[in-house]
Amino acid sequence: MAALSEKTVVVSGGFTSETEVQSTDPSMNTDLLEGNHEEADSDTRVILHCIHSDAQTIVVSAHDADILILLLAHYKRISCSQLWLKDGTLKKPKYVSVHDTRKHLGLGDHIYEMIPAFHAITSCDTVSFFSGHSKKTGWDHVFLQHSDLLQDLGKSPSPSKEVSDDAEKFICLIYKVASQSCDEARVKLFSECHVAGALPPSSDAAGYHIQRANYQSFIWRDRSL
Repeated sequence: MAALSEKTVVVSGGFTSETEVQSTDPSMNTDLLEGNHEEADSDTRVILHCIHSDAQTIVVSAHDADILILLLAHYKRISCSQLWLKDGTLKKPKYVSVHDTRKHLGLGDHIYEMIPAFHAITSCDTVSFFSGHSKKTGWDHVFLQHSDLLQDLGKSPSPSKEVSDDAEKFICLIYKVASQSCDEARVKLFSECHVAGALPPSSDAAGYHIQRANYQSFIWRDRSL
């Protein structure tokens, strides 16, 4: 590989060995950058590289909201002083200051740890969204007041009954109903003459949704990155 002067290029993936990492700097120890991250979520490999970088300024180039969520969630584990996400187009690039975004939001570290769970359950690349309910509304009116309902989502590969029950209550709150289950919320909203498309999923459907969101969150919250 050849790189521009004073630049170091690190490449992972695409080699015969799935864990192999190569660098244009022969003196760089790439052992810590090796990983067998799932193909469906190689975003975590980006975070791994950021965590083990000794650069004071890091710019991650990606057109993916998942990456921004992960950078916010794992920021405390990245030792740089400035962390940026480069988005936009080649002619009109857009730079998002992750470190300033954290300061602006002013949330506690425990809230940032739960952001991946919130992002997963309200829709991401691998989990569907709730029709008619935006992520922003879920953030402003549900997550910031009831984040405790997602505190354990993604802490293990499979959710316990308690974790699933809390996540189902969270889904009900997205539909502005304080119910214990989605089935109960559906009955209440239907009795108020809401159309079928405005009802939450059944408890069975919500259960599968929660399992997907839990597993995706488990990958994103992985402390072994």
